Amino acid sequence: MFMLNMHIIFFDIIQEAKHAYFRGKADALTVTGIETGRAPSIEDVKKIKQATNAPVIVGSGVNASNIKNFLKIADGFFVGTYFKRNGKIENEVDVERVRKLMKIVEEFRR
Repeated sequence: MFMLNMHIIFFDIIQEAKHAYFRGKADALTVTGIETGRAPSIEDVKKIKQATNAPVIVGSGVNASNIKNFLKIADGFFVGTYFKRNGKIENEVDVERVRKLMKIVEEFRR
């Protein structure tokens, strides 16, 4: 029989963000989902932005279906998995996925 011990850590995302920005003197705050390719919640990004007024970067899970929502709040993005063929991190960059996402960004900026 194999047993796996799991530790669940609860923390206040707003307090952590404030600590990093105001006490830690971070230049910006990166908000991620729970794993590679998973986006953070829009609500968490909004709350962090409102609580700190810091530049906020979405660090995971950005794709063509959610970028418009994040563009309204975030100041920048790390995009990796979505740009890969079939959304698989081990694959090569899919130029069409890059174009698709950037077209949405460009249209938003107009």
